[in-house]
Amino acid sequence: MIVITPNVCLLKIVIRMVNAENNKMPFKIETAQHLLLINSIRICEVAYKIEFNDPKYFSQCFKNEYGITPSRFRSSFRIA
Repeated sequence: MIVITPNVCLLKIVIRMVNAENNKMPFKIETAQHLLLINSIRICEVAYKIEFNDPKYFSQCFKNEYGITPSRFRSSFRIA
């Protein structure tokens, strides 16, 4: 017999929250891609606009998704 304690319920809630946040990540990075291409705002401001609290972490996630840093992406693909 499995006994569900309050700690187990809390753990399930936390896992759901983490999974929900991870599912939003590709959308956030895609949004950042558009902001980098069409806006002249700083990369750290792009990170904050898409709800990243740490611009370095944003850069890591962007590089993991596209294989290139946000600054290199911007300089390579910027629309004139």
